[in-house]
Amino acid sequence: MKKIIFVIVIIGLVVGGFVLVKNKKRDLASKPALEEFALNGKIYTPKNENIQLISQALATVKSDNKISFSSKLPLRIVSMKTIGEKVRKGGLLIELDSSDIMNDITNVELDIQSAKTDLVSKSLQVRTLEENHQRSLKLYKVGAISTEQIANEKVAIANMQSSKKSAEARIEILQNKKIQLQNLLSYTKFYAPFDGVVSEQNGQIGEITTPYKPLIVFANEKKKYLELTLPSTINPKGIRYKGDIVSLQKLPTAKNSMNQYISKEFTIDETIDANINIELLLYNDKGYFFPNDTFLQVNNKNYLLVYLNGKVTKKEIEFVMCGNEGCVVKEDMSGLKILQAKPDVMLKALSGMKIAIKG
Repeated sequence: MKKIIFVIVIIGLVVGGFVLVKNKKRDLASKPALEEFALNGKIYTPKNENIQLISQALATVKSDNKISFSSKLPLRIVSMKTIGEKVRKGGLLIELDSSDIMNDITNVELDIQSAKTDLVSKSLQVRTLEENHQRSLKLYKVGAISTEQIANEKVAIANMQSSKKSAEARIEILQNKKIQLQNLLSYTKFYAPFDGVVSEQNGQIGEITTPYKPLIVFANEKKKYLELTLPSTINPKGIRYKGDIVSLQKLPTAKNSMNQYISKEFTIDETIDANINIELLLYNDKGYFFPNDTFLQVNNKNYLLVYLNGKVTKKEIEFVMCGNEGCVVKEDMSGLKILQAKPDVMLKALSGMKIAIKG
C-alpha cells in the first residue's frame, strides 16, 4: 500500500512540474520584446565669453619687514612670546633677568656718591692750602718764614690739586660705567616696534641666553605677501584671494624646472610663514569653456563628441588652458552641439549605441 502511495506522489510531482514549465513558456511568449537600451546624456552649447580658469596651489605667507632680537649678555629668560603670537606696537616681547645688572648699577651709584664726597673734601683742602699759602707769602716778604717753607707749601698744593683731579676722573669713569650698565639694562626688555607676529623663536623661559644669538624674529603683520613655487609649464595670471584678484611677479631665479612667484603686499588673514591653499588664476580672457564631462582624453589627445540627429562624431581639439573644472579654447566653436556625459557613456556612444538626450 505504501509503495502505491509513493508512486502516486511521484507521478503527481512530475505532472505538476510539467504543467508549470508549460505555463511559464506561454507567459514569456505572450510578453513583448525588450526595448532597445538608450544612453543618457545632455547637449552642451559652448559660448564665447569671459572665462576665469582656476587651479589649486600652495602658497606661503611672507614678510620682508622683520626684526631680530638678541641679548648682549648670558641672562636668564624671564618671559618670551611664542611663535605665531601676535603683539601690538609697544607690547613686551622678551624680558630677561636684570637683577645682576640692577645690583651693579646700585653699587656704582654708591661709588659715585662716595667719589663726590671725596671730591668735596679734596676741593676744600685745596682751597685751605691756597689760603694758607697766601698768608705765608706775606710773611715771607717780611722775613718771617723761610724759602724752604714756601716751597713745601707749593708742593702740598700741587699734590692736593692732583688728588682733586683724580677724584674728578674717578667720578667720570663711574658715571660712564653707570651709562654702560643702563645701556645693558635696555637689552633685558624688548618691545614690539609695530603691530606684528613672532615668526621665529629660539629659547624657552628659564634658559640662559647665548650672547648675540637671535631669541625671536618679529615680523610686520601689515606688510605681508604670498610666495609660490610652480612648474615652469604654468604661466599664472594671478591669484584669487577671498574673491579679489591679486597680481603675481615672477622672480628671476628658477630651480629644478620650478619658478618662483611673489604677490604684491596686501591684507592677508593668515599668519606669517603659514602655508595656505590658494586659487591660482590660470586664464582670464575671452574664449569657449568646456566642462570636464564634455570631452574625452585618449592617448594624450582631447576629443569633443559633436551631436547631430541622434549620433555623435569625434572632433579633435587643442585646449589653450585647463583648470579644476574644465578647459578653454580660442577657436570659434559657436553653433556646435556637444555631448555632455560620463566618459563610459561617451565611449559607448562612439560605438553606435543610441543616445537619450535629457533636458
